[in-house]
Amino acid sequence: GAAEYFKETITWSAMTSGAPLFRLLPHGFVIGHKGPGIAVPADRRPWMLALLNSTPAARILRQLSGTLDILVGQIQQLP
Repeated sequence: GAAEYFKETITWSAMTSGAPLFRLLPHGFVIGHKGPGIAVPADRRPWMLALLNSTPAARILRQLSGTLDILVGQIQQLP
């Protein structure tokens, strides 16, 4: 919601034909439906980015998605 606007967040391109690329979006930006984001405490961001950008996570997301879209709900399903 609006409370998350302009905060540092992890984001990715919702549509990709390759492996998803997760990155840190700095303060001052607003996430959207084609550039979604997840709020992660600052001390967990490096760990979360490493996990999300790993080969196992990419393979699981490919199986969960079935399309070119990577949705927030699919990220939530990662073990």
